[in-house]
Amino acid sequence: MSFIRILVFSGNNACERFYVSFDHFGNRALGEKNTRRELWDGDFDSTGFEIVTHQDLVALPEGDQIFKEKKLTFHIACNALEFSYFIHILNHSREYRQQVVSYWLKKVDNYIPKTKNVSLKITLNDFSKQILDHMWCHRISYLVMERTELDNAMSWLSTLGGAYSALGDHFSHCADMAGRISLRQFHLALRLGDPSTVARCKLYIALSLIQKNKFKHAKLIIETQYHLCLNSTSPDIRLLRMCKGIWSKLRYERSLYIEAGKKMKKINCL
Repeated sequence: MSFIRILVFSGNNACERFYVSFDHFGNRALGEKNTRRELWDGDFDSTGFEIVTHQDLVALPEGDQIFKEKKLTFHIACNALEFSYFIHILNHSREYRQQVVSYWLKKVDNYIPKTKNVSLKITLNDFSKQILDHMWCHRISYLVMERTELDNAMSWLSTLGGAYSALGDHFSHCADMAGRISLRQFHLALRLGDPSTVARCKLYIALSLIQKNKFKHAKLIIETQYHLCLNSTSPDIRLLRMCKGIWSKLRYERSLYIEAGKKMKKINCL
């Protein structure tokens, strides 16, 4: 099977090795003590190319004497950013790998026929000017500002929702408002991408449902969140205790609701 071996150097040290064939791309990290001479001296018996930035691209025939007599010079510049693009496309595109392998095998075959494998040496040069990714910076800045605003909104809603929830035991309109605030918190938690906060918001909604005497829906929410938390890889103890606390409130409020219903029946019978 034909393949290309790519050896990457930074300064005088070998930092990484890649193997590229038509159907495969793999890499193997090299130790920092492997210098250019230690790594390459044993490979003069294989036909290959040496790619050095701003230097010669050299065909290496068998034997040192032929190597000194015959040189093929190509001027190629490569920095770390350009090389990272090259490796990324090699890794993700089978068609591009085929084109690269075929290109180098054909190029070597023009000078040294019947070559099956090619070795490439790439030395990364320093940037003449540092490259700043302004577009990515703007995206990250937007995400940071969005996350800050979402955290701020979540804090305000938590304070406001707690106040309405405390009054919800005595006033039905406060229970309704607490439920709407919890729903808004739930949407924010989804934007934040925090599963624990999402679960808490669902429990807040269940608490609002309990205050409105909708016990079946509240029971379903509490049981679902409890089992999800219990079966997770790292259960949140505070969330489990919160589920148990709201479950106790559900049982208590349901017992009061049933007892009040019985009293009303007795009164109606009189």
